[in-house]
Amino acid sequence: MDQSNLPQTPTPAPPAAAPIQTPDPGDTNNSKMVLWFILGLLVIILTVAGIYWYLSKQTAKPQTPQSSNQEAAVSENLDQELNSIDVQAVDNDFKEVDADLENL
Repeated sequence: MDQSNLPQTPTPAPPAAAPIQTPDPGDTNNSKMVLWFILGLLVIILTVAGIYWYLSKQTAKPQTPQSSNQEAAVSENLDQELNSIDVQAVDNDFKEVDADLENL
């Protein structure tokens, strides 16, 4: 068979390659954005570290002997007040209420 009589189909041309876009050396928006991001992150880290340091110093204060003496004095005063309450007098105040409740 003779192939010269067959109709020829055109072969498609290969697609043109997309041009590669190189960043413009005058365009520094991306580099400025990265710089601001790094600075912001650094500020946040330093703030958190400062708060942690401050709070750790607040809780590490040793207790002075004077404050323990004051606490002992307050505790003794509270014990004296508690022992000075007359429970019998309070119990007598509720006798009327108890009698009324029994009648119900």
